[in-house]
Amino acid sequence: MIIRIQIYILLSVFVNLPLFAQTDSTATSLNEFADSLLQQKADTLFTDTLSQSKDSLKVQTGVSYDLKMAKDTLEAIVKYSASDSMVYDIANERIYLYGSAHIEQDKLNLDAERITFNYTARTVNAIGVQDSLGNWKGKPIFKDSGQEFESDEITYNFDTKKGKIRKLLTQQGDGILIGEQVKKNERDEMFVQDAYYTTCNLEHPHYKIKVNKLKVIPKKLIVSGPAQLEIADIPTPLVLPFGIFPLMEEQTSGVIFPSYGYSPDAGYYLQRGGWYFALGEYLDLAITGDIYSQGRWRLNAASRYKKRYHYTGSFNLEYGVIPSGRTFTDAFTTRNQFSVRWSHSQDPKSIPNSTFSSSVNFGTSSYNREFETSNEQVLTNTLSSSINYTKTFVGSPFRMSLNATHNQNTNTDIVNITLPSLSLDMSRINPLKRKKQVGKQRWYEQIYLTYGMDAKASVSAPDSVIFTNKVWDEVRSGMQQNASTGLNFKVFKYVNVSPNVNYREIWSLRTTRKEWIDEETYMLNPDTDLIDTIPPHLEEFLVDGFAAGRQLNGGVSLTTKIFGMKEFRKGSIKAIRHEMTPSVGFTFTPDLSADTYRDVQINEEGDSTTYSIFEGGIYGSPNRNRSASLSFGVNNNFQMKVASRKDTTEDFKKIRILDRLNFSSSYNFLADSLHLAPISFNGGTNLFNKLRLDFGGSWSAYDWDEDGGRIADFYLKNTGKLLRLNSFRLSLNTSLSSKEIQKLTSNRGSDAERDEIQNNPDEYTNFNIPWNFSVGYTLNLTKTRQDGVEENRVTQTLNFNGNLNLTEKWRIGFNSGYDFTNKALSRTTLNVSRDLHCWSMNFFISPIGTYKNYNFTLQVNSAVLQDLKLTRRRNWRDF
Repeated sequence: MIIRIQIYILLSVFVNLPLFAQTDSTATSLNEFADSLLQQKADTLFTDTLSQSKDSLKVQTGVSYDLKMAKDTLEAIVKYSASDSMVYDIANERIYLYGSAHIEQDKLNLDAERITFNYTARTVNAIGVQDSLGNWKGKPIFKDSGQEFESDEITYNFDTKKGKIRKLLTQQGDGILIGEQVKKNERDEMFVQDAYYTTCNLEHPHYKIKVNKLKVIPKKLIVSGPAQLEIADIPTPLVLPFGIFPLMEEQTSGVIFPSYGYSPDAGYYLQRGGWYFALGEYLDLAITGDIYSQGRWRLNAASRYKKRYHYTGSFNLEYGVIPSGRTFTDAFTTRNQFSVRWSHSQDPKSIPNSTFSSSVNFGTSSYNREFETSNEQVLTNTLSSSINYTKTFVGSPFRMSLNATHNQNTNTDIVNITLPSLSLDMSRINPLKRKKQVGKQRWYEQIYLTYGMDAKASVSAPDSVIFTNKVWDEVRSGMQQNASTGLNFKVFKYVNVSPNVNYREIWSLRTTRKEWIDEETYMLNPDTDLIDTIPPHLEEFLVDGFAAGRQLNGGVSLTTKIFGMKEFRKGSIKAIRHEMTPSVGFTFTPDLSADTYRDVQINEEGDSTTYSIFEGGIYGSPNRNRSASLSFGVNNNFQMKVASRKDTTEDFKKIRILDRLNFSSSYNFLADSLHLAPISFNGGTNLFNKLRLDFGGSWSAYDWDEDGGRIADFYLKNTGKLLRLNSFRLSLNTSLSSKEIQKLTSNRGSDAERDEIQNNPDEYTNFNIPWNFSVGYTLNLTKTRQDGVEENRVTQTLNFNGNLNLTEKWRIGFNSGYDFTNKALSRTTLNVSRDLHCWSMNFFISPIGTYKNYNFTLQVNSAVLQDLKLTRRRNWRDF
């Protein structure tokens, strides 16, 4: 009792010391804590000889407490714990935590092997320890407001929020910062001495940027003094007077550093340098440019936009100027080039029952050849665009679409633009179908009706005049309507009969006229300022005004299916199955073109020809001649059943012999001659489930003249042969991969042999390196005749490509082909890439052909240091 009173009085003296509470979060006074402490640890604390002396050292093991400072100190509760022991040094006003020590206050967390807490000075010191082998254990890990770092020793003041750190290791954005001596202020900014920064996460990094002093502003940037790049601990000549490393996680504006190099064709250059604009949560913009020492330059504006659950897209506008000849001379010229690319995708949920999308690729014809070097862009000879909006009218059979399209041939420089194109379609309806079905369906209820309307304006002109007023003279516009009706029923249970009637009407606001000018005319030549005499000629011109053309046809078609099977009692082949689908149809088309076709004189001798006023129109001309055509064809499919070699529940398996073997033709009873159309055929199958075979072509039943034109004589009559081959095509395609080979060979060899390979992998060669290979062969044959000489025009090409992963880090890709006609390799490319952990290397080369080029890039993977790279390139103009 006397001892309790003495301890009680001793602890009462320290009224300004922290108040303690146990981890059950029940707050108690300092005196209550003393009573509780004496009760729980009386044997340990007070029977010990040290405890009975005047020493104030108290020991707790495996206990954690909450510590709350007095009113004039810290406001937040400090929680602390240790797995080994805690020592209370009352005389020196310290608490020592041993073994997985932990201190926590508000958002601050500190873990270390040993922590010393001075509750009067309000400071904490944390260190790790080394074992006999020199391995560190429990290095201090400090976390505060989302910031985390590791060190050898940390000293921190709870009151001032300042600290000192020795041997700092912290993650800053994508990079890692390591410093010898660090000071931290109340704004969580760190001042580091003798540090280096790297994005390599290895304990011994492959590269680092070494600095003497730097400042870290959390979640914003790192600013350093003179910085030097070291690779594999070897200093490089790359020294910068200062360094700025962005750490911001959110979108921010900033400089885009250019790449530099030399082109023999254009001189020294800086490419893709500029400024990035962060325009908000949904939009950004990058303005970049290229400049060459010999006068070439290019500007680029690239923007991306995205709103979740609404839309996403990108827009890219590029403009460049290419000089030619010497400056300040008459021979000096410039070529202006531009490119526009826009991609947009709308989330269907944002506009119910509607869709909107765009894919625009428009520009001058030679832009890709002048400024781009990629395989796809250089070899592309067509540019196409489409902008589409569709609307479905709920509760009705109608659907509307509004489109704009563009097609451009970069070889001929011809641009075709359709703007706009409006379509209104009605899905098939059965107007005579009863709303409430009672009994069997009547035949007339199957009668269907469809309707479609299409209106558009289009223009075709060279790209040099597409944006001038001259283009309006070439604009064509019109509208087309289609309606059809029919029904489907069966006869004799197995024959499908489909009668139908189709109507088409064309409207146009501009039509063609032709007129023979019988007299000489005179015209001023603007190039020579002289009067040119124009002899009698055929003149063609356009007339504005409404015109309509009509076309009607009706017919009936019959189809059925016939199955045949041949079974075998012996052998592995059990049966061969043949599925045949014959079809026959008759179509009659009357002549409704009385107001559409006109006669015109074509020469001074008085010869004439017939032309259509819709000639050159966007919907063509209605059919002029009557026809009564009988079409016929047959589709075939062959399969085989063979005995299964595997021990399964199935007795046989199916093998496809021919996926298709189809023949078709037609016979026009009202034609003046050549009643029988060419007979076309096509087929295809998979051989051994690996080799895809496709073929097709056409025959003619008629002979031909000396210049290759068909004549009315049958080929059989003149040559004794039934049909004459017009054309033939064949393609073979296959692909292989290491996975397929591994699957086939995985169970080869005995158990002992497989164990031997597994136990001694270094003594055997592994052929299961990941790879894939594709090859395709194409043959086209066309029969021609000129001046009585027959010729087979044959083109043969072999294309192949593949990828090979030599290791997990090395990858090789290639693409090539061979033209047997020209006896030359097609454009060949080779791409080699190497994953260097925190760096990557890529080498691309196209060594042959017109567009030779290569590109070598060695760069850091992290986006933070994306401008730390080495690039060497040459394009086709430099060779």
